[in-house]
Amino acid sequence: MVSGDDKACDEAKDFLPWATTAEVKKGLSVNGGMLLPPGRAHDLLAAKTKESMANFTRAKSFISEKPVTLRVELVERGRLPSPESKPYMKIIDGRTYEVQGASMEEALLRL
Repeated sequence: MVSGDDKACDEAKDFLPWATTAEVKKGLSVNGGMLLPPGRAHDLLAAKTKESMANFTRAKSFISEKPVTLRVELVERGRLPSPESKPYMKIIDGRTYEVQGASMEEALLRL
């Protein structure tokens, strides 16, 4: 089960089409969104959790191709990690970079 804003739920469906999603907010900007009232959000989370548990046999492992490349796009320019300290980093532009690893775990650790 995946919970988050509309963008997180859409992305989860792209990677995990069988996943149950609980959209508890709509992202409007980097710092803003329209949130469900807490009671409605809790009710939705409870219902979607039950739904996901009832349908757990649909779940499949997500297996990524290797090597794994992760691309990070920052909101602001000028906050990229130093490439001197991370020789495995590839800078794409002023706010985007990529790292690669032999596995998802290694790539995530390199962020």
